[in-house]
Amino acid sequence: MASNLSIKCMNTERPTICTSIQEEAQGMVIERMKELANHPRVNLAEIWLDRVKDLNIAELLKDKPLPVLCVNKKPIDKGNFRGSDEELVNQLLLAAKFGAEYIAIPNYLNRNVYPFVRSTINNLKESTHRNISLIIEEHNWTDTPDWMSLEVKVLEMIIKGADVVKLALTPHNIEDVERVNLLSGVLLKQMIRHILISRGELGRSTRITTPLQGGEFMFAPTEIKGATAGGQLTVDELDAAWNNKMAVEIVKEY
Repeated sequence: MASNLSIKCMNTERPTICTSIQEEAQGMVIERMKELANHPRVNLAEIWLDRVKDLNIAELLKDKPLPVLCVNKKPIDKGNFRGSDEELVNQLLLAAKFGAEYIAIPNYLNRNVYPFVRSTINNLKESTHRNISLIIEEHNWTDTPDWMSLEVKVLEMIIKGADVVKLALTPHNIEDVERVNLLSGVLLKQMIRHILISRGELGRSTRITTPLQGGEFMFAPTEIKGATAGGQLTVDELDAAWNNKMAVEIVKEY
């Protein structure tokens, strides 16, 4: 089922843009949220909780000026969180309780964690009448798996309770990039909410194309120095690409 935040393929409006915040001081995170809320093309802020040294989640999200995705990344995913799996998800569930529209957890946690997270989110949605979405994500820093392996990954995340499946993959050739685009088209047809990214300069085009194929949103910094991954386009670059009718026509080939 599609999120009410996401703007779907071939709509006259452009897809949703998410900008990351990685400040170490909570006050700076709050100020950055205010800046992004005033940006004409930023719809969502990704807050890296693991970076905030004076973290108080209730205070951080109390008066948030725009929708947020909260993440809590371990060093394997370029983050700073060094606690247990249970501590990682408990912080994120606290963020969901205090207003986060999305939380994201990695696909490699202890399997017992996922039913707990799913049931807690379901209870929160019922008690608060808010739309809270669970993203389960996997970052492959070395490869893009074959087609069957990608299908298995998607199914695994859905079984674990994902509302949105996220795969960030590393391409070695154009075939790897095309496989990501093809998967996005398949997931759109199956009404599976997704975020698919092929990393680096080689996969740069997927940041334009997969949101046009129903992707939930795409990450983009307001300035290139704020990029959190190789191959990211800035908000202005991404928006300009989506305003290019030729780019939209290319997506129809998939």
